[in-house]
Amino acid sequence: MSKSMSLLWAALLICMTACKKEQAIQDSKLAPAATARKAASPLLKSIEYGTDWSGTVQIAIVTSYTSGTNLQLDVKVPDGYALIGGGAVASPLVAASSAFLTASYPDTDFTTWHAASTDHINSYVHTLFGYAVGLKVTGLTKNDLTSNMWLFSNTSSVLPHPATAVTIENAYTLIGGGAKVESAGNLLVYSYPYGSTWFAASKDHEVSDPSAITAYALGLKTAVLNQKNLEVVRDSIANFTSGGIGTASIFVDTTWVAGAPGGRATYNGAGRMLDGIAPHIQDATVTSKDLDVSDGGTTAVYVLKIRQKR
Repeated sequence: MSKSMSLLWAALLICMTACKKEQAIQDSKLAPAATARKAASPLLKSIEYGTDWSGTVQIAIVTSYTSGTNLQLDVKVPDGYALIGGGAVASPLVAASSAFLTASYPDTDFTTWHAASTDHINSYVHTLFGYAVGLKVTGLTKNDLTSNMWLFSNTSSVLPHPATAVTIENAYTLIGGGAKVESAGNLLVYSYPYGSTWFAASKDHEVSDPSAITAYALGLKTAVLNQKNLEVVRDSIANFTSGGIGTASIFVDTTWVAGAPGGRATYNGAGRMLDGIAPHIQDATVTSKDLDVSDGGTTAVYVLKIRQKR
């Protein structure tokens, strides 16, 4: 995808007007198991493919959507790909929207990405887009990857503004992650990587609704990356807005694929919450906004880009 097309896509997301709407685990790792979750039936599935400069690292991004007011959506990567990331967008991204993200996180099957959104305070029919980012590496099967992956998690205490983080073990490299808010009245504020750790936070807004939040970190054994001479590097960018919708987009050069995205909103008053984390082959876009009370802050986007070393 060219940079101009990516910018057009981000603009379309912001401007579109279609409105069709665990028990806490402290510093633990989850063994592979099916995640019990009732999800909406997707209305659309499209797939975007791309590679790094060498063709060794292959990425597939699957997009689905559904509409309503309190939404959940499961998106699966194609056969032969291992899940490394994903995203979610509550659309339309307009000032009048009261829809925000409550979950964007990986399943322990290394195939499925879970996305969730809800309207807040004001009833608002919206569309939830869910994204699943899959990885394929030339010379390795999906099982070669997933048998060397682990999903780590950590769950916070129940608080009005919960926050937590999870760090992967030393033998692993962080390749993705996400977050899940337990209460629908508590809204996602950040879900992003730093070093070997994935951070997550959320907040209630105007109406008291304490919640727990779980941070998830996907680790791939570093030995597998070394075997194929691969590198994973974090990039980020942040923009400030004095109020309303905030947007941050990041682009990687064509020697890389963007991989797993993350997002963060900061605020100075009543709050700003995330309403979009959208991955693409060589870019990602994050959006945030205030609700009812104008509030300024930064919107930050992160990517864990991947390529074969040059």
